[in-house]
Amino acid sequence: ENNEVQKEILELYLASKKNVPKIHRVENHENTQTQNNEKDPNLNPLKSNDYFEYEMELVLFEENDVSNQLTILEHTIREDELEGGSDPSLLNVWFELVSRKNLIFHRRLMLEIMQNEQDLERKYEMIKCELRKPDLEPQREELLLKELLRIVDLRDKLLMEKDDEENILCQEEQIGKQVQQNINVQQQKCKIQ
Repeated sequence: ENNEVQKEILELYLASKKNVPKIHRVENHENTQTQNNEKDPNLNPLKSNDYFEYEMELVLFEENDVSNQLTILEHTIREDELEGGSDPSLLNVWFELVSRKNLIFHRRLMLEIMQNEQDLERKYEMIKCELRKPDLEPQREELLLKELLRIVDLRDKLLMEKDDEENILCQEEQIGKQVQQNINVQQQKCKIQ
């Protein structure tokens, strides 16, 4: 459900940039998808650059949206404080937006890691094909083997980065939940007093 909302937001955003009617975009999308499926029925959307471009466009749009909301909210909170008031619900929303912005940032990092991983996989496959050629010169073979080892090392580093990023993301989510719980407890105490 959340993915569908994100897709709709992105479509509206892209449409506003291109000024193309939505009906025309849907027809073009269906035609393009049909053509892609006719070319390669086993096409994996996660292996295409379109997937990364789409996701990155969505992440950037969400990042800008959250930043705009944060700016407006911070201005509202400052005005409220200048008037001598303090609305805990505004702070609650601010913490939620900051948490959401952190999640979006980590999603962007994960996308970049996945894209780099995919690029390395392509290079790896190309070198393997080159190494299978029967008329390969020994010097060329040695260079290709060295490059293959370098790619494997880079891929291992990327996997470690990916694991680290996933752990950081989990920690961020836990911190966000703890902050939310603390705010709720504070609000309950204020209501009791």
